[in-house]
Amino acid sequence: MAESDASYFSGPLQLIQIDDDGKCHLQENAAAILSQIPGRLAIVGIAGLYRTGKSFLLNRLLGLQAGFEIGPTINPCTKGLWIWGQPVQLAPDYFCILIDTEGLGSTQRTASCDMQILSLCILLSSYFIYNSMGAIDEQAIDDLHLVLHLAKHIHVKSRRRNEEEKSVDLAQYFPLFLWVLRDFHLRLADERPGTVPTQEYLERALQSVQGQDDKNKLRDVIKDLFRERDCATIVRPVADEADLRNIQKLPYESLRPEFRVQVEAFVKKVYMFLKPKKIDGQLVNGAMLVELAGEYCKAINGSVVPTIQSAWTSVVQHQLRLSLRDAVQVYRSRMNETAMQHLPVSDEKPPGLTAGVSWATRILTGCEVWSPGPSLPVPESHCFSGSREGRDRGAAGCASCTRRRRRRL
Repeated sequence: MAESDASYFSGPLQLIQIDDDGKCHLQENAAAILSQIPGRLAIVGIAGLYRTGKSFLLNRLLGLQAGFEIGPTINPCTKGLWIWGQPVQLAPDYFCILIDTEGLGSTQRTASCDMQILSLCILLSSYFIYNSMGAIDEQAIDDLHLVLHLAKHIHVKSRRRNEEEKSVDLAQYFPLFLWVLRDFHLRLADERPGTVPTQEYLERALQSVQGQDDKNKLRDVIKDLFRERDCATIVRPVADEADLRNIQKLPYESLRPEFRVQVEAFVKKVYMFLKPKKIDGQLVNGAMLVELAGEYCKAINGSVVPTIQSAWTSVVQHQLRLSLRDAVQVYRSRMNETAMQHLPVSDEKPPGLTAGVSWATRILTGCEVWSPGPSLPVPESHCFSGSREGRDRGAAGCASCTRRRRRRL
């Protein structure tokens, strides 16, 4: 688990609430937790039909028996999107957040709500797990029909493009895809000696089938959008139905040995291939993830298709504003410690000006979305000027500097 000065919460927290009218609401407590996470951030999101054991898998990724809620009835336990409030620390500057989602296909929700849940989970994740029951057959392919509409409900840019271009564009922003098959009882074998690898089994299932144009279109969309994909199979955990309904109360060691071996292989696979969340090659930290989630919720609530690059531009602008504010505060503090002790100040550079500008610029260059260059140059000198002219127009200069950066994005 994460070890830092941040104050985390060892429990589930609702990240996004989706009300009965289909409006998405970013929750303050979860946003505050995420905003504290520094450095690189990987996000594991899971989705699938309701009552298929999604929460159990996330609990195993946490190494917990009781974590995300697991329920014994047909009613979905998870509403909206939830996170675990204590990030998993993978390295000193690398953390992982787990996102649990409300089950798809519930009679209590509409298809539109299911689309929102799936879209938000995929947009926020760097590693997406789709959880289903049994083998990959025609019904399993049908159950993934929402994927067909992802290109319509998620855009990279605001301007319209044809479907082929949109799939190509979206693929670079989509997470790694792992299809987990629960209660899997088939033997993965063919005419060759040995067993068929699960990834090969997935690729065979996604091959086009003659005479099934509709399902072939869905297969093609899955392959187009999820370029990096894999599969894992897990047998039924217990034989007794009563035990299955109350699996959250059973000691993990009492579950079938084969089940435990496969679950542990699943956990190893996820952490082995996990990647930090990136957009346009830029690493996303906790505060940026909160901004992204807010932008996506705003788009959905306004009946607008979420646009990845527009949301990311808003995130970058917000981070730059915060960094510029911090830089100005550091500059003023340094100048108060040096130049202000030598009043009155002449028109020449006062003592400490160079050091003050150096410290302030260091704050900006340390900003995770900023680097000097044609699009984001070093701050104009008047932002940190110590001359009389600079002091007179410093605040206005900082504001104009910020506006120019925003226009360049």
